[in-house]
Formats: sequence, C-alpha cells, structure tokens
Amino acid sequence: MLNFEYCSPTSYIFGKGRERETGSYIKPYTNKNKVLIVYDTERITECGLLKTVTDSLEEEKISWCKLSGVVPNPRFSLVKQGIDLVKQERADFVLGIGGGSVLDTAKAIGAGAAYDGDPWDLCTGTYAESSLPVGAILTLAATGSEGSMFSVISDDQTGEKLGIAGEAIRPKFAVLNPELTYSLPAFQTACGACDMMSHIMENYFTNSKGTFMIDRLIEGLLKTVIEYTPIALREPDNYEARAALMWASSLANNGSMGLGRISDTGIHAAAQAIGGKFDKTHGATIALVIPPIMKKLYKKNLGRYVQYASKVWGIEPNLDHPEETALKGILKTQTFFEEIGLPSKMSDLGIKNPAEYVDELTESVDIDMWRATPGYTVGITKEELRKVFKETAE
Repeated sequence: MLNFEYCSPTSYIFGKGRERETGSYIKPYTNKNKVLIVYDTERITECGLLKTVTDSLEEEKISWCKLSGVVPNPRFSLVKQGIDLVKQERADFVLGIGGGSVLDTAKAIGAGAAYDGDPWDLCTGTYAESSLPVGAILTLAATGSEGSMFSVISDDQTGEKLGIAGEAIRPKFAVLNPELTYSLPAFQTACGACDMMSHIMENYFTNSKGTFMIDRLIEGLLKTVIEYTPIALREPDNYEARAALMWASSLANNGSMGLGRISDTGIHAAAQAIGGKFDKTHGATIALVIPPIMKKLYKKNLGRYVQYASKVWGIEPNLDHPEETALKGILKTQTFFEEIGLPSKMSDLGIKNPAEYVDELTESVDIDMWRATPGYTVGITKEELRKVFKETAE
C-alpha cells in the first residue's frame, strides 16, 4: 500500500426528510446570509423540493437567489453566469440541488467566484486553491460529485469536457435522501449505476501492490451496485435499493476507494471524449467503453482480472487457463450493462456514421492531461483507444 493522506471535509447527511433542515446546515458557512441555489429544470420547483429548501433557508433568515438551466455535460457559459450572479447578489454560499451536472456546475461557480483571474484557467490546468463554500442536495446517485474534489465542465464551442480539481471544491455537506431518486427514469437510474461502477473500477484495476483491504471494500461496493440496480429498476420506490445505490455512489468517488494505490482514469478519458463530442449522457458513454477497454487491458494485469471475475461475479477460477476466467468476468460485465438497458454501440445512442469519428475521438483524448493529477494514470495507449472507439462504432 502506497503512502497517502486523506481528509474528507464533506459531512454526509443521510436519510428521509433531511433536506428540510438545509438552512441549519448552511448557517455556519455564510456570513452574508445569501445563498445561490443552482439546479437544472423547473422539475425541482414542480415537485416542491425547491420550496422545501427555501422555506428552510428563510427559517434561518438566509436569503437566496437562483440559477437554473443546467444540462447534462454542463456548460462553462452557465458557470460564468453563476459567477457573475454570485458577485452581483453578494452571495457567499453555493447550493446545488440535483445530480452530478448540477453539482459540478455549483462547484465550478464556487471556485470561479473565489479566483482572481479568468475562471477558464481552472478548466485548463490551474488547481483550484480556494472556493466559496458549496453544499449539495442529491437527486441522482451516479457521479459521486457530492463528495469529490473534481468538477467536469464542457466547452460551449467544442464540446470538450474539461476538469476542475481542488480539495477546496469538495462540498461542505451533502444531503442524501434516497426518496428524492424515486421519480428518476429507468435509463437515468441505469446510467447512474454504470457511472458509479466506473469510478470503483478505475480504483480497482491497479498495478499497486498490498491493496488487499481496500480491494475487499471495492468488491463489496461493486456487488452492491450489481445487486440493487435491477431492484431499483423493477421497484423505483424501493427505499433499501435506492439507499444502497446512493451511498455506494458517494463512497465510489470521495477518494476513499483510491487510497494507497495508483488509479487508472482511462475509462473516463474515453467516455468523456464520446460524451463531449456528441453531447450524450455520461453513464451511457461509460457503458460503451468499459467492456472494450477491459478486453484491451486484461492481459497486462491478468491476475487482477481473474480476481475481479472471481470475487465480484462468483466465477470459479480456471487455474490452467486464467485468461478464460478473465474473459468470463468481462462478458458478465457487458451482459449486466445490456440487461439494465444500457447501450453497447454508439449507434444505440443515435450517433450516425460513428466510424467516421474514430480518429477524431482518439486524437481528442489528452492522455498526459489525465495523468497530470497526482495518484492517477492512464494504462491504455492511443492505439488501444483507437481500437476501443472502433469497436463501439461497428
């Protein structure tokens, strides 16, 4: 196990009705008693969640302004609007209500509002050293953004997905009420499950040694997602299933599963190239690339892929033919994605003539950029990535 330092300042507030206490969670972090609320669509208003939250703020004598319009693959232009609104309204806290795109937008606004230079710098390699305090009310279990040090924002002109990184942007608190996910469409639930699995897998498929303890935790998380996703799809208001997925999402990406090891971000590098180019749902693009990436990399780390097949999928290892075991684990993964309604080809997402974009997608992945964050690597080569994109385009 490698040396590490770990501190998660995010307070996780889990359970039914906890969003009604939002004002009391924000109170310690605001001096001006003014909050910017960030969300996606008026669905938050129509279901009554926004009023529940604002009533709680008013009970604590906290005023608020709002910014809506966040879309999947959130845009920098809206981040800029949010930064301007924070300064105009003199808000000193940013609250995101929604899924990963909303929370990434809120975190980017918080960082940009505290940055003296051009906030675009934060999307192109400048580490976020400071931020306004940010809080999260989660309505979609997926990215784990409610407790992570990352925010992913899209360039309005090119569609390229760029990352903001910094311990300062981790939310101060995250409200996790599984009931808020009951109304999610089945496709979004499935995409969320795939997204959290990708974060877990990127930590799991490591060459680092001495990782036994966290390996067992990771395998347990993966088995939890595999067990409860079909239940949540069959029974959308099953509290136990929604609760398990919501907490798995947070644990998958708050950094704890990557301790003591080098993590491989190749899955996200490939998926974000497709998502950015074609503006497709993040979890769906992840489902496209995980199986072909696994097929390209399993021989480089065969023992771990055999371990994955055995510990996660219950496949009896074939000691004489370990490759056979590894491939069975990969097939199980692909079959699971298909069974929960996720795509296996770019054409399944309505992308026309995808083979024409294979070279462009390959060249758009800046492997060195993905390696720039300490503790991360990309184990796949450019040529292997080209083959991954080609397979998803066939």
